[in-house]
Amino acid sequence: MIDNFKQFMEVNPHYGYLIAAAGFAFYLLGLILNWEWTLEPGGGYFNEAFWIAKIGEKAVRIILGAFMVVGIISCVSLFFALN
Repeated sequence: MIDNFKQFMEVNPHYGYLIAAAGFAFYLLGLILNWEWTLEPGGGYFNEAFWIAKIGEKAVRIILGAFMVVGIISCVSLFFALN
């Protein structure tokens, strides 16, 4: 089964964009449903915890959600452009 998938992806690499879009959509769903794993704990400037402390959790979820929507649109557009 894995070999079949590998052969399919070698022949149709543009389907990788749909897989990436599904990943973005899953993360977006987690942001919308407030799943805890979507915002990683910790510190530092490149960590969500820093931004949660500065602008709030809701704002961080909205900003990340916007990035996910852009990612979904980009991946789906590339899939159809290369198809």
